Amino acid sequence: MTEIDADFKPEASYYITGDKIDVESFDAKKGTVTFATAPKAPENAGTSNVEIKFAKTTEDRKKILGCTIFALYGADGSSNRVFVSGNSEYAATEWFSGLSDPTYFPDINYSVVGSSDFPIMCYVKAQGELLIIKQDNRQEGTIWHHASTIVSETAAFPLKEGVPGYGAIARYSAANLNDDPLYLSPRGVYAPTTTYNNNIVVRQLYCRSRRVNPKLCKEKGLEDAICAVWRGWYVLVVNGVAYIADGNQNREDQGYEWYYWTNIPAHVMQPDRQTLYFGTKDGRICKFNDDMVNDANETLRQAYNDDGAAIHTEWATKLDTMGTLSQLKTMPKRGSSVHMKSYAKSAFDVYIRTENSAARFYKTMYADQFTFDDIDFKRISFVSSENAILPMLIKLKKWKAIQFVFVSDAVNEGFGIYELEVKWEDAGEAKK
Repeated sequence: MTEIDADFKPEASYYITGDKIDVESFDAKKGTVTFATAPKAPENAGTSNVEIKFAKTTEDRKKILGCTIFALYGADGSSNRVFVSGNSEYAATEWFSGLSDPTYFPDINYSVVGSSDFPIMCYVKAQGELLIIKQDNRQEGTIWHHASTIVSETAAFPLKEGVPGYGAIARYSAANLNDDPLYLSPRGVYAPTTTYNNNIVVRQLYCRSRRVNPKLCKEKGLEDAICAVWRGWYVLVVNGVAYIADGNQNREDQGYEWYYWTNIPAHVMQPDRQTLYFGTKDGRICKFNDDMVNDANETLRQAYNDDGAAIHTEWATKLDTMGTLSQLKTMPKRGSSVHMKSYAKSAFDVYIRTENSAARFYKTMYADQFTFDDIDFKRISFVSSENAILPMLIKLKKWKAIQFVFVSDAVNEGFGIYELEVKWEDAGEAKK
C-alpha cells in the first residue's frame, strides 16, 4: 500500500500475542516501515506473524461520513459492530464496522440490499435479527433480514429477503416498542413479525395503527416524521402533533390504543430514563414537565402548562345511538355520571351533541382534590380520593344519537377521565 497518511505513525504488533513491536521510521510515499529491531521469525515458516496498523485517507471515507442512520448489531446477539446506511449517493448500500471498533470500516464490509432504485430507510431489531426496511415500493421485498453467523472463525451477516408489503416512508420512524419492531409506512405504522410453525419460518407484516390511520395517513410530510420510545409509548411526531401508541396496555387485533397530542414542535427527540427531550427547528431544547413533583412523587399543579399556556385537552365519545337507530330517547336529570381522575385542581366543560345539533355547552364540572401543596380557598375541596364520580345532572329530551365532549382548557389544571355512564329512557319511535 503506497501513499499512506504521513501524519499517522504506523503501529506494529505480533499477530498472535498482540505484543507491540517498535517502529523506528516509515516512508509514507512508498508505504514501507522500518523496525528498530528485526521481528521474531514465525513458528511456521511462510506464515504471517506481524500486523501493521496504518492510515490511508481515500474517497471511500465520504461513503461512511455521508450515512444518516445506524444500528448496533453483532454475532450471538451482541452489539459489537456498527451498521450504517442512508448515503444518498449509495441508496441501497450499507457498511458495517470492525469488531468493537466504530472508527474502522474494512473495505469488504458492505452489502448492496436489493435494487439501487429504492433506498434503505430504517434499521430495527427483532428476534435476534437486524431488519432493514427499504423505501415503500411494489417491485421488490421491502423487509430484509440480517442474521449473524460464524464462518471460519469470522463473523458474517448473510442477507435474506423478507416479506413484500408496505415499506418505510420516514427514515427516523423505526423503533422497538417492548418487543415489537415498528416503522411508519404510507399506510400507517407496521410491524414485521417472525413465527415458527412446524419448523417453518413464517414472516408477516401487521398494521398497528388501524385506530388512527384515517387521520395519520392524511398528514402531509409523513417523510419528515420522527419517533422515540418513552415510558412504554411509541411517540411519532409529524407536523407538530404526536401519535402515541400505548405499549403499557394489551395489544389487540386492531393494534394499540393511541393518543393524540397537539402542539409538539419536535424536530428531533431523545429519551433519557424517565425524561423525553426534543429539539425544535428554531433551535430550542424542550422537555416535558416530569420533574415537577412533591416528595411523594405526585405531579404538582405547575406542571400542567405548556410554557405558561394552557394545555387544551378533549375527550369525546362516539355519536352513539345506544343500539336503537330510529328510537327517540330522553336522558333524565338523574342517573348519568362521569368517573374522573382527581387533581389538586381540575375543571372541565361538558358539551353535548345530538344527531341534528352541533355540540352545545351545558356546564362546568370540577374534580378537585384536597392537598396541602396547593390550597385555593375559592375552590376548596375536602375530597382526598384519586377518584371523583360526579353526577352530570343534565336532562336532554327526544334524541336519536348523542355524543359527549369533555374539554379542559385551564392553566395548571390536570384532566383525566375513566368512564362515562349514561341513563336514558324510551321516548317513542321517531316519526321522521
